[in-house]
Amino acid sequence: MTMTTEPAAKSLRWWPRIAGAAITLVLGLAGCSGDDTADTAPAPTGATPTTPATTTTVAANPPTTQAPQSADGAALLQSALDRYSAGYEFSATVTVNDEVSTSQEGRWLDGASQLVVRSGDGEVQYITTQDGQWSRIADGPWEELETSGPTDYPLAALAAPNSVVAETIDGDDAVLTVIYAAADLELSGEPVAATIVISDGLLAEVSYTTVVDGAEVESSTEFLPLSNSEPIQAPPVG
Repeated sequence: MTMTTEPAAKSLRWWPRIAGAAITLVLGLAGCSGDDTADTAPAPTGATPTTPATTTTVAANPPTTQAPQSADGAALLQSALDRYSAGYEFSATVTVNDEVSTSQEGRWLDGASQLVVRSGDGEVQYITTQDGQWSRIADGPWEELETSGPTDYPLAALAAPNSVVAETIDGDDAVLTVIYAAADLELSGEPVAATIVISDGLLAEVSYTTVVDGAEVESSTEFLPLSNSEPIQAPPVG
């Protein structure tokens, strides 16, 4: 493990597991999260993703009361999440004060994930399987990390919101406002209001806004069905 890959790995843990996550979100957001999620943040614009910063995260304009539950919206959300339980592709972007800070893209398949994270001119690639986690800088050699990433379904946290409000529903298409406990998105602070878009019954986008150390941070993750179902395997090391 090198001094460049390990900080980068830690910086990913700020992302909620829905990315991939994200979110992940991503959320992950995306198969790269850990116990120190709320203690690190994406690298600032123009820097490589190797220098995490200590942050305190709170919701921007947090809801003061729980919104009414929408049974139709909640059912659509659950169905959309179930349809990606075997795998999906994602791309996510984090902006800080309207400037792109970090982006990532990849896929999650049967408990394993591939992830590419970019910040400024820097790029770090990750692979996570049941056997461990590996990273490399751009096209450099793969190195095994000492900490393993999670292999459970990254989107499971989205299935237990505080409330769901259906802003619009048209058949299998919907725009939902969904309130989550901050901890469900591996954040800290007040509940977070996420906008979730469902298209043709599939999860299409999850986005939300938070405030980190006085800066407005926007996270947006788009999801697609798998176009590559080839199994994700451990890379050759060295």
